[in-house]
Parts: sequence; C-alpha cells; structure tokens
Amino acid sequence: MYLGHFLEGGAVPTIYVQRYESSETGGPDWLRRPMEMVDGKQRFLAIKRWMSGEIPVETTDGTLYWFKDTNENARRSLPFVHIGFIDLGRA
Repeated sequence: MYLGHFLEGGAVPTIYVQRYESSETGGPDWLRRPMEMVDGKQRFLAIKRWMSGEIPVETTDGTLYWFKDTNENARRSLPFVHIGFIDLGRA
C-alpha cells in the first residue's frame, strides 16, 4: 500500500539518517561519516525492493507496476523521497 500511495503522489514522510563524527572518516566530510537510519527503514527498504525487481507496486485500482517496466521518462517523474540528516549525540 505504501508504494502505491507513493507512486500516486501521496505525501511521503521524510526518512531520517543519523550521521556520526568519526576521526577515521576524514572529520567533517559528511559523506564519509558512519550513518544509521533512525526513521524510515521500512519505507526505504520497500522502495529498494521495488527498484531491484523483488516486488511490484499495487495502486488503489489494483494495477501492479514493476520497476523494470517503467521507462526513463516515467523514472524521472517519480516522486522525491526526502532524506533528512540529523546529528544526535551517541549517548
């Protein structure tokens, strides 16, 4: 249901990722910081499974859509998933 809602343009909550400062990762370079998903793991995995061809998307009218059957134009018009980075202390 989530993926159908997503493809039909429904509101999608932000996925939150925790970034940790680490001396082994080059300090402030946030792309190299260790990361941990704080909220949105199920949503993220559902999208990943659809895009890797493991599962189809079912829309409200019962139609099934497989990612492999979408063309480049359809892929460019997919809704955005917002990822929010947060910085919480390890404690």
